Amino acid sequence: MSNRRNFLRAVGAGAAVAPMFANAQVQPGRPYRIGIIALGETSLLPPSLISSFVASMRDLGYVEGRNVVYELRSARGDIDRLAGLAAELVQLPVDVISVGNTASTLAAKNATSTIPIVMTGTNDPVGNGLVASLARPGGNITGLSGNAGVEIVGKMLQILKDSVPGMSKVGLLIGPAQGRSGEDLKSLALKLGLSVVPCDEIRRLEDIESAFSFFVKQRVDGFCDLGGAVTYSRRQQIADLALAHRLPGIGGMREFPLAGLLLSYGANFGDILRRSAIYVDKILKGASPSNLPIEQPILFDWVINMRTARSLGVAVPQAIRLSATEVID
Repeated sequence: MSNRRNFLRAVGAGAAVAPMFANAQVQPGRPYRIGIIALGETSLLPPSLISSFVASMRDLGYVEGRNVVYELRSARGDIDRLAGLAAELVQLPVDVISVGNTASTLAAKNATSTIPIVMTGTNDPVGNGLVASLARPGGNITGLSGNAGVEIVGKMLQILKDSVPGMSKVGLLIGPAQGRSGEDLKSLALKLGLSVVPCDEIRRLEDIESAFSFFVKQRVDGFCDLGGAVTYSRRQQIADLALAHRLPGIGGMREFPLAGLLLSYGANFGDILRRSAIYVDKILKGASPSNLPIEQPILFDWVINMRTARSLGVAVPQAIRLSATEVID
């Protein structure tokens, strides 16, 4: 119950967690009931991310307490809790389920084939078996993918290599349901003259410490975070461990370098969440998820933390600094 109270307070302040939405068959006069599954700790989600979604929903006429109610469920970083949380929301029932990561989307898909599911940043939805195709999802799932394809992780690896002269061995933080990105990244790494060392799949928060111990033993020169929502919710811990072990790292969202990691490159999730409100509105007005094409990112963030670079003794080339969309100094 405390999670839900915290969420409602956040919505009132213009912040929320990854949203879920309602279908168009709600009884007249009853607020839409939106189920929300957060994999990580909801208290660790930045208000600036979700406030864009809340604002877009309000612009479309959806106001919490008046015509929409949110049902928040947090797995607190434990992926094995997701199935139970999804089943709980289905039993309520909620009108629509929306999730912000691949593992939560898989849990929702397994829990229902009838309640609409809106993705907000799911990785490789076709490769993970969530939808038939991006153009025609074909089931009860639609929304936005957070990954424009395996090229994005190749871009992350290229940026890391170019930013850290002399890098030859890269550790991979691998999260659950990462699709083919880990294996594809190995192939891309070889083309870049790099070797990659994947850690064991991170499913719980305690696995992060073990991953860094493994990287140190393997003598990697840096690491690339592919952990998804599990590692995102512990980005501060990851940034602190990276500094402690003097490992340059790159994450997929700008909040990683804001927490102290050296780099990030990935989709602008504020934009994704704003666009997801349009999906919600269409579904509330009767559109079928099966006929709503899945969109991919159009805006990307490339962030460098130069304070971290100096702490690590990394001389980031000027060309890299000039190419970034944001430099923290």
